Amino acid sequence: MTNQVGNKNIDNASGQVVRLDIENTVKAVATHNFGPRNSAGTILPCEFLADDTTNKLLIRKSSGGDQANPNPTSGTAADFFEVGDLDTANLGLLPKTGGTLTGVLQLPTGSVSAPALNVGDTGTGLFKPSSNVLGITADGTKKLTVNSTATEFFGNATNGAKVRLSEASNNGSSYVELKAADSISNNLLLTLPTADGTSGQALLTNGSGTLSFGSPSVGAANLTGNTLASGVTASSLTSVGTLSALAVTGTCSAGTFNGSGASLTNIPAGNLTGTVADARITSLTASKLTGALPALDGSALTGLTTAVRSFQSASSLSETTTTSNSYSDVVTLTVSALSTSRIMVFFSFQHRHSDDDNNAGSRVLVSSSTGFVGGNTELVNSSGTLATKEGTLFDINTSAGDRVFKIQHKKSTSGTAKMENAILVAIEYTA
Repeated sequence: MTNQVGNKNIDNASGQVVRLDIENTVKAVATHNFGPRNSAGTILPCEFLADDTTNKLLIRKSSGGDQANPNPTSGTAADFFEVGDLDTANLGLLPKTGGTLTGVLQLPTGSVSAPALNVGDTGTGLFKPSSNVLGITADGTKKLTVNSTATEFFGNATNGAKVRLSEASNNGSSYVELKAADSISNNLLLTLPTADGTSGQALLTNGSGTLSFGSPSVGAANLTGNTLASGVTASSLTSVGTLSALAVTGTCSAGTFNGSGASLTNIPAGNLTGTVADARITSLTASKLTGALPALDGSALTGLTTAVRSFQSASSLSETTTTSNSYSDVVTLTVSALSTSRIMVFFSFQHRHSDDDNNAGSRVLVSSSTGFVGGNTELVNSSGTLATKEGTLFDINTSAGDRVFKIQHKKSTSGTAKMENAILVAIEYTA
């Protein structure tokens, strides 16, 4: 059943016709002109139309045409706005108290200071900074944007942006914070590893922003503190500067400390522990050496309270035979001496010859880069008898450099000469 009239005019006619005209007009107005839109006739400005063909409640625009039919035979069609669905609670509209929005909601662009959607604070909410970008502002300051390529966090005029990751609320309110530097000269892009590393590994970079897990290589330039761990490899320490103390938990082998003549210097009142093999150590001031240490030659010891600079020795205890009628080396000992040092050498050996001949002999010599500069010669003329010789040699050198000490022996015109238990001991001291 419809309640519509072609117009709302009350025409001049007989009593019954006028009465019916009034009745139909009142019903049409009372029912919001319920019926098909095409037969609703003339619609007044802001008048409702309940269109039962689309089941929609419409309201006419306040200006423009006045004919309900979209294609009227005369006049101009009216413009309508849709109010809601008939036979649906709240006309299908979202009530003020809340509900489920099933259609698309479009907001205005908004701005940092006046977001399109706020939550009670006029400068805090959502806005659109540019095309296809969603922004969040707080107290009129842009804090975060999401675009098609990245999520960006923003700081303020004096502080770099930061992200806080809070702990479980049951445990408290502490957090982990990641923060950008307040001033950055160039964009920094870091790519995280694709998988976790193994225990003890660190996060490393390839210098181009790609991170990976691995074992760092510790060079001397990056060495700080006073502990060398097992990750320090041979020859990696070439110059360590001044250390307050040094604890070696592994084995320091040749080349670890003196790969190119480098030294450990200035270790006052500390502890050098562990195994040190063929390492060069200088300036041990009131320190102590503990652990499995080899014999030290003392060539690099300085800062001692006595005049002794080094104590060194060399030996050949097994039997040595010569068949040449000239001197052959049996024991050689080299000392890197200073120009101000003096060297005292103790020697001992056992020598015998197969002939009773004065041409068999042995000697102890000292040489420099220019040749032998001093010596002690012992002749042996006891055929077949083991003769023991021992003595002392003083080297009063006047120039710095290697000083070479030797025990030699030779045979006579015929036969052989033999030597054993040959020992050289050198004590270098400051004159």
